Amino acid sequence: MVAKVALNMRQDRNEAISAFGARLAGQAAICKVSVQCPHELCCHHINYTDAKLKDALIGSTADSDIQLDLNDKNQEMSLEDILQFVEAKEAGK
Repeated sequence: MVAKVALNMRQDRNEAISAFGARLAGQAAICKVSVQCPHELCCHHINYTDAKLKDALIGSTADSDIQLDLNDKNQEMSLEDILQFVEAKEAGK
């Protein structure tokens, strides 16, 4: 299952967050990260790839200071917001 694989991936020390995000997204694309709608008559699948990628990015960021900052702010941030936040922090270092 991609969720476990993606969560086991780590950002390399010299890897930009954009490159790491692309690696995670590529891994997520291999498997479909979705669940069937719990309503009895519904046939739709609910995709939760972004939520899993968001968790993986937050938990696997190489810089521990950035990771701590993310843990404080991540509830209101989208996946794109997280990538932009980390890119800005990395550029500032």
